[in-house]
Amino acid sequence: MQLQCRRVQLRSNRQSRTVASRARPRTCAVQAVASSQQTLQYRVRRARLEDTQAVADLYSEVFGAGNFPGFEDNEVIQQVEARYALAVGRESSDMLAEALASKAEAALAHRTYRATREAAMLTGQLRMAQGLPASFPTEGPTELRQLAKWRRARSFVCLLVEEVGAAADGANGAAAADGTNGSAAAADKAGQPGRLLGTATLSLMQAEAALPPPFPSSAPLRAYISNMAVLPAARRQGIATALVGACGRIGPRPTAGQGLSATNEQLGANAAATATEFDTFEDLLALSTTGGRGRGSRSGSSNLGSSFREARDFEQLQTSVYYVGGSLPVYNSFNKSQTPGGLNYVPYPREQGSCNSCVGQAVAAAVQMSLAYTTREPVNKFNVSAGALYYCVAGGRTCKTGWDIPAALRSLEVTPQWMLPRKCFDAALQSNSAGAAEPDISDFAGICRATAAGSKDPECAAVTQEQPRYSCSFKSLSSFWQVQQHIRTHGSVITRIAVYDDFNVQFNSSVRFKTAMQLPPYSRNTTAKLQYGHAAVIVGYNNTEYTWTVLNSWGSGTDPSNPRKTGGVTADGMFRIRMGVAGVGTPDLTYGVVCEPAPGSVDNMHANNPWLKKTRLPLKPIKKEEGCYSYTMTASDTFASVADHFDVDIRSLVSNNLELFSIIPNTTYKYQTTLSLDEMKDTLRVVQNVTQGLLGDANAPGAGGGAIEPYFTCTFFDASGKGTPVKCDKATLETNPTICTRNGTVACSLFYSDVNVTQPAPGSIIRVCNPDWSDDIDLFNEVAYEQGTGIYRLIPEKQEVALRRVLQVIDPALTDAEASRLINCSSLEPNTDWALRRTITTRSRVHFSLAIGCSNNEAGGDVIGLYFRVLSRAGSVFPKMHPNLNEQLVLALLDLPELYWLYIYVYGGQVAPELGALGLSYFSVNHYCMVGQLPPNLLYGWPNLGTLFVTRQGDALDYNDPAIGICGISGPIPQQWRNTTRKDVATELPNFLSDINLSGNLLSGSLPDIIGGNGVMFNLRNLQLQRNRFTGRVPEAWSKLQPENDQGKPTQITTINIQQNQLEGPLPVSLSSLEQRLEYLYLDGNVQLSGCVPLTPYTTVTFTGTQVAGRCAGSSAKDLMHKQQRQAISTYFLQALGVNVDRDFRFMLRAVVTEINNTLGASVQPGQVSKTFQQNHPQGEQRGFCKVSVALIDGIEYITGIEVGATTQNYPAAGLNMRRLLPMLQQLPRLRVLDCRSCYLASEGPIRLTNRLPDTLPSVAPNLAKLALTRCGLVGPVPRSYGNWTNMEELFLDANFLTGRLPSELAKLKQLKVLFLASNGFNGALPAAWSALPKELYVGLDFNTNIAGTIPSAFASNTGTFYNLFNTSITGCVPPGLLGNFATWRPLPSGGFSTRDLPSCR
Repeated sequence: MQLQCRRVQLRSNRQSRTVASRARPRTCAVQAVASSQQTLQYRVRRARLEDTQAVADLYSEVFGAGNFPGFEDNEVIQQVEARYALAVGRESSDMLAEALASKAEAALAHRTYRATREAAMLTGQLRMAQGLPASFPTEGPTELRQLAKWRRARSFVCLLVEEVGAAADGANGAAAADGTNGSAAAADKAGQPGRLLGTATLSLMQAEAALPPPFPSSAPLRAYISNMAVLPAARRQGIATALVGACGRIGPRPTAGQGLSATNEQLGANAAATATEFDTFEDLLALSTTGGRGRGSRSGSSNLGSSFREARDFEQLQTSVYYVGGSLPVYNSFNKSQTPGGLNYVPYPREQGSCNSCVGQAVAAAVQMSLAYTTREPVNKFNVSAGALYYCVAGGRTCKTGWDIPAALRSLEVTPQWMLPRKCFDAALQSNSAGAAEPDISDFAGICRATAAGSKDPECAAVTQEQPRYSCSFKSLSSFWQVQQHIRTHGSVITRIAVYDDFNVQFNSSVRFKTAMQLPPYSRNTTAKLQYGHAAVIVGYNNTEYTWTVLNSWGSGTDPSNPRKTGGVTADGMFRIRMGVAGVGTPDLTYGVVCEPAPGSVDNMHANNPWLKKTRLPLKPIKKEEGCYSYTMTASDTFASVADHFDVDIRSLVSNNLELFSIIPNTTYKYQTTLSLDEMKDTLRVVQNVTQGLLGDANAPGAGGGAIEPYFTCTFFDASGKGTPVKCDKATLETNPTICTRNGTVACSLFYSDVNVTQPAPGSIIRVCNPDWSDDIDLFNEVAYEQGTGIYRLIPEKQEVALRRVLQVIDPALTDAEASRLINCSSLEPNTDWALRRTITTRSRVHFSLAIGCSNNEAGGDVIGLYFRVLSRAGSVFPKMHPNLNEQLVLALLDLPELYWLYIYVYGGQVAPELGALGLSYFSVNHYCMVGQLPPNLLYGWPNLGTLFVTRQGDALDYNDPAIGICGISGPIPQQWRNTTRKDVATELPNFLSDINLSGNLLSGSLPDIIGGNGVMFNLRNLQLQRNRFTGRVPEAWSKLQPENDQGKPTQITTINIQQNQLEGPLPVSLSSLEQRLEYLYLDGNVQLSGCVPLTPYTTVTFTGTQVAGRCAGSSAKDLMHKQQRQAISTYFLQALGVNVDRDFRFMLRAVVTEINNTLGASVQPGQVSKTFQQNHPQGEQRGFCKVSVALIDGIEYITGIEVGATTQNYPAAGLNMRRLLPMLQQLPRLRVLDCRSCYLASEGPIRLTNRLPDTLPSVAPNLAKLALTRCGLVGPVPRSYGNWTNMEELFLDANFLTGRLPSELAKLKQLKVLFLASNGFNGALPAAWSALPKELYVGLDFNTNIAGTIPSAFASNTGTFYNLFNTSITGCVPPGLLGNFATWRPLPSGGFSTRDLPSCR
């Protein structure tokens, strides 16, 4: 039912205001005539279910009478109208109740649906991160129809105007801009809802449809107001105006198309909000430049708000006005004369082609520009892939899917690993077997996996979720001035655009070779029709012409390959557009991103934000304890940019620098709506308190130009329309309030004093205060550095301040002046780097030693060295008199950029990753109770490091802090320190390390082969790792240490100290190569360490508390290794491989053992490099054979292969015993092949052994390249540790009784060529992580009937891998292009096998 239905064309606020201004004289007269009518106080709210009867009664009263003019007194007519009123009330009550109930049900169902979908999304992301099969919810036709149904049920609102209290004397009843008339306080006091005064319904309808619903129509949905009703007694009170205004504010907000699931009605409804914000912004410009006066036909400033009843409301107005006045009126991120660093930050325009990926393109461009702004680097350095962002974040998007901007921005925080260089995704896309055309690809999972894990480019492969390349956050922007602020500070904002059919007309094919600045801005034709939604980035603005500069994603018009031939493209890919048009910059739907290189990434390896060196600005202390400094303005500064850079409130900045600006004594703030008495009083009180707090009182002695007492000027009209202005100040409102609140008021203007914020001239000194700086030095260091006094002029001022801060860490009681006197570098010692060496006692009785090194030149040079050690501190006990290696000390050290040696004593703290930025050659930190772990990238900052000491002081090794517990740095030595060079960075590991001391900590894990680069092998002379928690074996690689002196001649290794750890196993006999070169070897306290010491008495060795038997009998590494291998074969060979075999088989094995014992060490003939010991079963190879391969390596004969088995499967071969196999393998360090097939006679006497694969096998035999244990009776799961075999090429574990899930860790076997796991009892799904396996690979999983599920879509990247899935339970389809890579036949119930593979996915 549509009662009194009329179509309303919603205008923008500016259009509505123009119409209203023309009708103003007539309105004034009506108000004057109606002055005797009592004014009502009311509010606008949404209807609830319990309001249905009240709405029905209102409809009955409004629509049930007056339908027959001239017959009001006719009884029949009165009866008809009474029945009609009853029917109207009953029907409207039923329909409204049904609609509200349906809306509530739809809202609940939709919320439940979204929560379920979001939970499924998060579950899929978690499983994907864990390497497990993942699925993500999709929206098919059924779901989309249901969503549309819910949307239709919710696309209406019933608004009510409700009386909230008795009218105040003379108070006017016009509706306020926020939907509330009169005193809000009075409304609160009323407590109970009053009578219903009016109502209206807002809905979305296809008004242009030829036929009514349910007939389908392609006509656009429009905002439609109907059922407007106002009580006759309440008319002429602005109620209908309030209802229409409320409808204009409620309209649905737009979403972007060309990549978003957006409806045209959502996009069209955005026009009013954007136009309103443009009016607001114009008013801000007026207030900031002319004090709100001189705007001609402009009707006032009321777009900025209504009354200021709270101080924060007026302060917010001042903030926005100061920002607009204190900023550049014209700004573009490509204008080098305006941008920070003088760079063009606008990238080459992206091209989305025919795909709905505009959101991904816009977000990638905004991220790219923000990174360039943050780092002050060329924008093309950060060519972020829109494809990786759009296709690879969980959700299953394709070319035609689209995206929502908030969801895209949230993905930057949740899955930052997909912010990758563009080349990463493009390379994977080009290698896709199904082709590189995005519209033809239905599943991007395999391409996305290949983008990162499968990429050969280290810049791509090194990026993970835990270690992303970039780190971003985002926020929505609620006003034009905030949009402009973000553009100036971060380059761009992301906006939604409603594209109309005249866009390509204004930007037709003739503009392809013209830039945005050469073309007029886009202005929408009033007859243009909406086509679709779009997303792009705003990169500039012009407040004199009221335009935005927008960077599109439709490529460049100068590109001959650009498919957009007919229009819409300019030469630079940008265009200008009028403010307030097409939804550009819509409040709360425009977003800004803030990005920086993530800590630990290639651009921020040491988490020290190196770009701060370019962006920090100098400040001189004024009142440092209050956080107050002075700053000298430069030509590139604006007042607003200073506030933004130093992160200070612009109002406080204005207050601290009033002398730079003039005062506008009568700033005018115009109202369109009238105010109640209480609102006037509250507004004057708030404005007076705020302005006098900022400017002072104009009447106070010596104030000079302070704030006037604010007042209103209100205009009243008589019956003839003649206006009379009345001044309403605080006194008038108290003594004669009716004169300011009587009926007939048309408009009031608020007058007050404010600051005319303009641009201070270059060279102006401004005062900058941030109280947080006095408490948090890190906040200060992010934006500024302190200028020193320069009193000695021997070192740079910044370094003087840094040294001063170091001393204030040692003694916090030191003042700046005292600290500066202590670092007097005026007397350099001749021919030394020492500028200062002294022992100091401060006034607070801190006694410490200090040494400072300076480069010795005429100007004094830079600080290059620092030493300090506290000797005593009044009131402190040992060892807490020492300072901590805390944030303040680290930040001070970072301001000594030429520092190359550091030798300090501290109590606690952590080794901060930022220290890697110093480029040290000597690093020694002696501590008592440091915690944390060693930073992974630390050594990459020190390529010339020679000394690395992070050691616990010997006089406090047993000390523990009650608050911390056990003291010491924990965790393993980072893998990045272990002779591996990152290929995605230019910096190499140090090659000149000669002294390493990490003793006395809690370090764990295995001992490193080496710390540093390859050159350390020729430089290391002192290695001290004692008193830690290291486990495992002593590395054989240490035998290759060959230190040389400066002339390249061999020199001595002074010490290797690994005592008091948890090491085990025998000492490598290869350490004998260090004889005559190693002076001291300390092994004490490693209880499980065994074997013998392969060194002569030249080396002093201690091994108390170990199982070491003493020195080995021989001194030759060759002889010792031969002996070790012979002993392993003699002791374990028959026990490991000859269990319960027949006599002939055992005789064959014994013959091989005898031959090895007799000849190993002299078996390889001169001129040969290998030897094979082979014996066959007396009945031939089909019954059994045994081969042991030997290779000559570095002059030593090593056993490299063991093969035992039979050439036929009819006979069992060896009897495998895993318990005896492990100790044998442990003594064969170069074994690469272990092949034991049909070795299932594993029993000792009557007790059958259970052969399980041991977890430790990869660590016992780390060099194995082939492991074949076919038909060996193996049971249990495959251990996850088997993914640690870095050299494994062939792994045969088929025909056993193995169970459990297939381990995803096998994906780490990068050298693998054959993985044969057939004929076992594995279950579960194929691990998605296996998509990272090498490309050329055979995977045999046949006859594992419990392997089920589908083939992961990520396998699409495994184009060279063949999977034998014969007789498994795999279902579904094969990824596109890989149909020949999967054998999936399965048995038929009637016998035989199916000849039909799984189909290809589409």
